Amino acid sequence: MTGNQDSYKQYMSLGHNAAWDLDWLNAIEQYTLALQEIPDDPKALTAIGLAYTELQKYNEAIDFYNRAAKSSDGDPVVLERIARLYERIGDLSNATKVSIEAGDQYARRNDVTKAIDNWSQVISFNPEDVTARMRIADLLERIDRKDEAASEYLEIAALMQHADDTEGARKMIERAIQLTPRSKPAQDALSAIQSGQLLVKPVRRQGGTGPIMMSQVKKFEQNATPSRAGRSADPITETKQNAMVALAGFLFSQQSNAQATTPIRGITSKNNESSHNAKIALHLSQAIDAQTHDQIPQAIYELSAATSKGLDHPAAHFNLGFLHFQNGEYDKAMKSLQKSQSSPDYMLGSKLLIGRIHRKNNKLSGAAHVYMEAMSIADASTVPADQNEYLMSLYEPIIDSFERDADDANRESVCDNVETQLIRTDWQQHLRSIREEVMGTSESSVTPIISVLLQTKSSSLIEAMASIRSYTEKEKYHEALETAFFALDESPNFLPLHQMIADLLYKLHDKQAAIQKYKIIAKTYASRGENTRAVQVLRHAVTLMPMDMNMRMLLIENLIAMGQAEDAIRENLLIADIYLQLAELERAAQICQDSMRLYQKSKGPQRLEAEILRRLADIDTQRLDWRQALHNYGRVKSIQPDDEKTRKALVDIYYHLGQVDDALTEIKDFMSLLVNAGQSTRATGFLEMLNREYPDKPDLQALLEGEFQIPATQSKTIEELDMLGEDLMKKGDTAGAIAVIEQILSMNPANSPDYQSLLTQLKNNLSG
Repeated sequence: MTGNQDSYKQYMSLGHNAAWDLDWLNAIEQYTLALQEIPDDPKALTAIGLAYTELQKYNEAIDFYNRAAKSSDGDPVVLERIARLYERIGDLSNATKVSIEAGDQYARRNDVTKAIDNWSQVISFNPEDVTARMRIADLLERIDRKDEAASEYLEIAALMQHADDTEGARKMIERAIQLTPRSKPAQDALSAIQSGQLLVKPVRRQGGTGPIMMSQVKKFEQNATPSRAGRSADPITETKQNAMVALAGFLFSQQSNAQATTPIRGITSKNNESSHNAKIALHLSQAIDAQTHDQIPQAIYELSAATSKGLDHPAAHFNLGFLHFQNGEYDKAMKSLQKSQSSPDYMLGSKLLIGRIHRKNNKLSGAAHVYMEAMSIADASTVPADQNEYLMSLYEPIIDSFERDADDANRESVCDNVETQLIRTDWQQHLRSIREEVMGTSESSVTPIISVLLQTKSSSLIEAMASIRSYTEKEKYHEALETAFFALDESPNFLPLHQMIADLLYKLHDKQAAIQKYKIIAKTYASRGENTRAVQVLRHAVTLMPMDMNMRMLLIENLIAMGQAEDAIRENLLIADIYLQLAELERAAQICQDSMRLYQKSKGPQRLEAEILRRLADIDTQRLDWRQALHNYGRVKSIQPDDEKTRKALVDIYYHLGQVDDALTEIKDFMSLLVNAGQSTRATGFLEMLNREYPDKPDLQALLEGEFQIPATQSKTIEELDMLGEDLMKKGDTAGAIAVIEQILSMNPANSPDYQSLLTQLKNNLSG
């Protein structure tokens, strides 16, 4: 091993801290620095793999996990993660290969359950994989699970018979009979094969699996013809493909969660909720399968069934709208697309389809409006991210001006023009070319492309906004406000101008007027279905006025409407923190309970559940409700068993209640967890911290010096005991000194002979 160990540990610690804060890019940077100190370190490679997984960069994650597997001589845990990632991206060939290898490694370690789980995963998406089935059958036989092994041999026999290997099939059946001589299925199979009848091949569970659906979608995507710009589809088709990938990924995640709680080799009783989710997954998998095979009516039926049973995902709404549009069912398509258009990922494709539906229904005014909104979204993708919002804001006066002055001929022209610019495989490169070749680029003056294409009359408002910004930068707020009010006379419905006025009111210390203005702007955006813009305004306002609870609640309502439940919960928790600072414990607890209900409905990541429970436990502690605090901290521990703060809180409560044995049990459990995970330094630090905080607890010192003694701190402990022994000898406490030296000798110090000699001398003195 090369490199600086101290630097390596420091970088790994910084990486872990960044990961804890969900700052995955920073975590990757720190772990990479650790790798520079110790190249090919499995822990650092695995940590980077996890970070890329959280960033949903699955190919990069696979690369690092593969390196970790190589460095760790095929660690089955790492291999299992690689296999699941291959499943996630729909690469079933590699998923099969790695799952088989992971199962083999687990089998070598005598971890029967994990070995069978991995081989069974292969069978779940390829029921005819004889290699995996043979491994399972052989292992089941070796651990004396004869009935299950026999069933597996019978299924292998059927596969062999269908592959024209009748003799091999007969041997498998005879093997099954040897294991279960009285088995009727085995006897029936033997009779069938002797009479030349075909055995029934094992089949996949109805509805397929997430990995298989992802694989189908990937193949479906690859059929598209790449453009010269590297893109493969126009915005509508691209959005549809993204929706299908998202649904296949959603199905995969749902089934992965189910497998985490349900044994692979058997069926357990399920509650109503899991049964309900299984029905949704069944309809969804069949919808994806039908759509990839261009069976539109069947796809509509299955996806409609999934949404009616509770599937509320923007990808599902867009896909259903797209399918209805393909089938000429425009009213039904509109209902679904109105739901999906509020999601940033599906907004552009949804608006273009809505525009087409309006045209089919001869609603040219609505069609032109939606098409121009679609152009604003597409145009924003051609400028730097920090200019997106400003560019989109410039579209509103253009749209308002056009709607006041345009006739049906002009509206028809707008629709045709937007279709021409956007419904093409190289649409994004095409828009960039317009900006660069026709308009030029300037960071200080971003002009909407549509203003050049349509020659609108909105330049005066754009110029007014530039003047307002100039006055504001010079802190001439009154002049800026006056200019804004004049501009408002011309465009009273232009919301970005209203936001400028709200900002100026805040700068002029008229906060109540500013608050009302922000709320009106946000509600107007929301009423238009532009929840993203509403959230942007409210986040900005909350930053300026963090103590305005009504503003925060309005922000949360919009986040929920957008389907961003995790962000809504985090905003809720911020409100709870504010009430905690104000010592309003009941109100804080109520908000945390609301957050928990929202979490349970949205089924977000478990770390979010832990955050909510931790706050509830903190509130319980402040209310001196020790029993409830122990309950909530215990739930956090079950989610994050290595969380030091939670363990410390549990120990504190046990000591406070006088439950010393429970406190020690908690400490030992945590210490064992850390030591077994190779985190001995962290374990020692935790125990030393408790020793400092509870100096009157002798059992803690005994743990540090005995059961959980860590070699890295042994020399320090010996040094401290040596000083204690010397002090006891000076005081004439020979018996005490002997006890201390015996304790030192139990630690096998380097100079044991010296201590042994001293011990003999002291014992002789004591006996003399």
